[in-house]
Amino acid sequence: MNKGDKTKAEAVLQEAVAKNPDNVALKRMLTATVNPEEFQGQRLKDIEAVQDPFQRNVLKADYYRTFGDEQKAFEALLEAEKIQPDNGRIMSALFDQYIRRKEFDNASVYLEKLAKRNEDNADGQIFRIRYALAQGKYQEANDQAIKLTKIRGEFAQAWVLLGQTLQALNRFEEAIQAYQQAQDRQTGNFDAIRGLVETYMAINRPGKRSDEALGQKATDARQYLELGLKFFPNAPYFKDGILRWEIQYGDPQKAIESRQTAVKDHPESGEAWMDLGMVYLTAAQPKKVEGATGSTPPPPTVSDAQAKEFLGKARDTFAQALAKFPDEVRFMQLLVEAHLQLKRSTRPKR
Repeated sequence: MNKGDKTKAEAVLQEAVAKNPDNVALKRMLTATVNPEEFQGQRLKDIEAVQDPFQRNVLKADYYRTFGDEQKAFEALLEAEKIQPDNGRIMSALFDQYIRRKEFDNASVYLEKLAKRNEDNADGQIFRIRYALAQGKYQEANDQAIKLTKIRGEFAQAWVLLGQTLQALNRFEEAIQAYQQAQDRQTGNFDAIRGLVETYMAINRPGKRSDEALGQKATDARQYLELGLKFFPNAPYFKDGILRWEIQYGDPQKAIESRQTAVKDHPESGEAWMDLGMVYLTAAQPKKVEGATGSTPPPPTVSDAQAKEFLGKARDTFAQALAKFPDEVRFMQLLVEAHLQLKRSTRPKR
């Protein structure tokens, strides 16, 4: 959501709350728009207050997964499994966790259970393709995915899997077509949108940002980063992706200024401090894309002096943030990372 959209949303919600002062849902939507960090904290408190232990752990797993804390999500799922060991949704989520953790022996146990239950409505084929992909058996996974689109072509997930197998085989143009087929069947499919971002970037098509004033729509990878942020505003993948795109292909100074303003306006927001530190850290080391074509502008470069300046500011930002939020381990980790990078950058080149 850009600044103009956010302002409009706030105005609409404030008017709605004024007309419906007792509407709890509207008040939460307003809080989520004006102060997302406060909303996130309140959401976790609401989840902790849920009486049913199974439902509470399911909600916690979803919450932590949304905000990128896979370990806590995994722990919540294990607690939920103790209460309902035969729950198909929990089995599927744990299968996902184990293949991401590369614990294939554990994943195979859930694979067989899920296939036997026909939990995917495809006789376990979806789980088998994902299992093969995770193991690096890309051609085998691709062959199975092609068959799946023929027998379950109405499933968005079938096309996502085909896209993922083609992407793994570096057949990016075909992967884009497959992901778009998934989008046609389910517009807000997280994996399809993410796949489109990655494949467009892989073929050097980062695209252009949308500009309401100019009537310009976003294109290529940027189009799907914006779409992903619209559907999943708290997802680290899309938030970080937009940040990296701005640094690499947009105006780094504008990206920095907007995050400096956020810290100034919300000094007690850990998220604002994190975004500012990350924009400095990212600005110090933009990736170079060779051979960008078409209307895509060439990525900016950064001199050694600029890189050192940005790394110094990243280090200082994370140090200040850690002083304000001493229990946030992530700030300590990033402070160390920024310090080490700065130290390496000051070494004489051989």
